[in-house]
Amino acid sequence: MFHRRLTASVLLSGALLAVAACGSSGSSGSLPDATLESASGGEPLELGELTGPVLVNLWATWCIPCRAELPALQAVADDATTGVAVIGVNVGDDAASIAEYLDELDVTFPNYVDPDGVVQTEFAIAGLPATIAVNADGDAVEVYQGTLDENGFRALADQALTDSTNS
Repeated sequence: MFHRRLTASVLLSGALLAVAACGSSGSSGSLPDATLESASGGEPLELGELTGPVLVNLWATWCIPCRAELPALQAVADDATTGVAVIGVNVGDDAASIAEYLDELDVTFPNYVDPDGVVQTEFAIAGLPATIAVNADGDAVEVYQGTLDENGFRALADQALTDSTNS
C-alpha cells in the first residue's frame, strides 16, 4: 500500500513539473499600480495606467529560457501589422546589466525595471519568463507562464486584440 502511494506521489509530482516546464496560462484582472523605471533611462511607466493592446513580457538576465525567447518577441514587436505593442519588464537586475544584455541581443522594444518583482507577485507568476496579454481597456486577459516562440506571442497578441474588440 505504501509503495502505491509513493508511486502515485512521484507520478503526480512529475506531471506537475512537466506542466510547469511546458508553460501554463490563465487569466487575471487589472495591472497593479506600480511605477517602473525605464531600463534605458527614459520616462518611467505607470503600469496601472497602461492600455493595450500590449504584450508585457517578464524576464531576467539570468533566465536562459528568457534569452531564447527574446528574439521571437522582438520579431513580433518589429511587425507593425500585429497592432499590438510590446514591452519588457525585467525582474530584479540592475539597469547597467539590463542595457548591456538588451544591446547584445538587439532588443529594441521598451523595457522597464521591476526590482521588487511587483508584477510577478501580483499575478502569482511562479517563474520566468512570463507574458501578460493586455487588452485596450488595460485589463490582463491572459497570463502565460513559460517560454513562447513567435507563433505563441502572435497568438497572445491576437487574444489581446480579440478581447479589445469585444469590450
